[in-house]
Amino acid sequence: MKKQTSIVVVLLAMSVGIAAFAGEPAYKPNEKVKVQWKGAWYDATIKGFNNQKKCFQIHYDNYSSSWDECVRKKRIKSR
Repeated sequence: MKKQTSIVVVLLAMSVGIAAFAGEPAYKPNEKVKVQWKGAWYDATIKGFNNQKKCFQIHYDNYSSSWDECVRKKRIKSR
């Protein structure tokens, strides 16, 4: 019984570690961030995460939705 419990604990810890490593979103919907575009940083809001494209849907604050785009994590930083 003790051996089975230990195996379950190890497998659970591994799955949590893999999920964290797999790149689960670090930003949440409606979170205010800065997004880099052509060398400058702009205020933006996270709209969601696109699992298929592996990028964050963002809206640039004070700009029309025609500027909304899907950006990778490396172009985003917290405000």
